[in-house]
Amino acid sequence: MSEIEKIERYISKRESGKFPLGTPYQMCMSEMQPLAHMNAVDAVCLAFDYGRAKGYRAAKAAERRRGGEADMSRFIDLTGQRFGRLTVVGRGENDQYGRARWNCKCDCGTAKIVAGYQLRGGYIQSCGCLQKERASEASKKHNVFRVYGDIVYVTMSNSDNEMIVDKDVWEWVKNYCWYESHGYATTNMLMDDGTIKHVRLHVYVFSDCPVGKVRDHINGNRLDNRRDNIRFVTTQQNNHNHGKSKMNTSGHAGVSWEADRKKWLARIKIDNKHINLGRFSNLQDAIAAREAAEVKYFGEYRRKK
Repeated sequence: MSEIEKIERYISKRESGKFPLGTPYQMCMSEMQPLAHMNAVDAVCLAFDYGRAKGYRAAKAAERRRGGEADMSRFIDLTGQRFGRLTVVGRGENDQYGRARWNCKCDCGTAKIVAGYQLRGGYIQSCGCLQKERASEASKKHNVFRVYGDIVYVTMSNSDNEMIVDKDVWEWVKNYCWYESHGYATTNMLMDDGTIKHVRLHVYVFSDCPVGKVRDHINGNRLDNRRDNIRFVTTQQNNHNHGKSKMNTSGHAGVSWEADRKKWLARIKIDNKHINLGRFSNLQDAIAAREAAEVKYFGEYRRKK
């Protein structure tokens, strides 16, 4: 039985339900154990996770490679072509899944090996120098800000929202361009090793956070990075200060509407366990029960209005 026949047999078992989709890698390895070339096995197993058809094509390509037969029907010679700053100078060694890779030379003189699909899709356009230059240019932009006494209000570069910082802190970080990401003031920093790192302001400024603690915005505003609004707490204490979810319809965390009972349910989560605080016909009564529980269980770490 040829290797392709073994793979066809494997696909048949998948379709018959004997091997459901999502079969563990070890079962696939056991079924394909007679295969002599382990890279082919890896290719088939990985491809099956993304669909039968892709796995079948990968297996056929693997068998052609072992037999010395080149798959010229899909071969596209990229030699001499330019993709962004990269010029393809020749064919490189295939990757572990049999995909073509190409030896390229960047305009800056750096050599780089890139997969063909990454070149054609525009995913990689340089050796990395283009990303560094873009990050450098972005960092040269300046945020619009206004000063009121010892407080500075800084408009984010990608939104109209304002970050709040102490004046002396702003003098320290104003040479970076700050944008909003997941609610936090963030910038791109070029590291000594040449990599680009996304850095949040409250992490950068309050670098003295003890091991085992996290930085918590007391009032829940992630853009308010004044010293008076940052404290070091445990992860559990930080979770106590979370606001309501986007799916919340009551307007208060821990209070939800039970349509079947036509009641408002109030509950609180302590040590990964939910405690029901009662069901109420009146929304304000449910909120009051929840707030009383927050005072009891969360104390000073509760979300304050």
